[in-house]
Amino acid sequence: MIAETDEIVGNIFKTLEETNQIDNTLIVFMNDNGAGTNYEPQNEAKYGWKQNAIDLGDKKSVRLRGGKGYQYEGGTRNPFMWWYPKGFPSRTIEDKTVSYLDVFRTLADLVDYSPTCNEGPDSRSLLPILSGESDEIPGVQEILTHAVKESPQAIRRNQWKLIPGSNEFFDISQDPGELNNLFEKEWAQPIIANLQASLDRRMARIEKREETTNFGQLEIC
Repeated sequence: MIAETDEIVGNIFKTLEETNQIDNTLIVFMNDNGAGTNYEPQNEAKYGWKQNAIDLGDKKSVRLRGGKGYQYEGGTRNPFMWWYPKGFPSRTIEDKTVSYLDVFRTLADLVDYSPTCNEGPDSRSLLPILSGESDEIPGVQEILTHAVKESPQAIRRNQWKLIPGSNEFFDISQDPGELNNLFEKEWAQPIIANLQASLDRRMARIEKREETTNFGQLEIC
């Protein structure tokens, strides 16, 4: 799969270069979820390949927990690369917590389109940080994630990650492998309560919005 992806992406770049469109084309590389866990033991035994191991730059390689369908970083931390020579600085690495939902508003800003209130209501524009104009992302700072295993929802704000369904709370900045559950720590209780309250408010607002707009079909803000 890696070899196939490399070939396909390479062909795209080659075609853009041959047609002189390489400097004015936006390419976004992403995937839909973390690695599947079904083949992890076989891949490691046969190839020595730890499919959830990532390089965090100045830190040593870290093996992420979980995979596709899980709330852990192995299921939700994915490649997200933007390539646009005409508009974005090259070789910039950001540690901001973002969501694939943010693609919509970012593209809208790029083409000067003003979305209606029902179009990507949870999306934020990443254009300020991609273009180097700002170090801040406008809009709500929490990221909500959905998964089919263990806990339907989780919330991430800065380094803090709460997975209510499994009573887990992590400091991702210090523990990207999510091996040290801080949920029972006394000092963590105010942070957990704040995140839980924010998650509850967001979910209630989303459910009300979906009911009011008939899942986005009605233009009611």
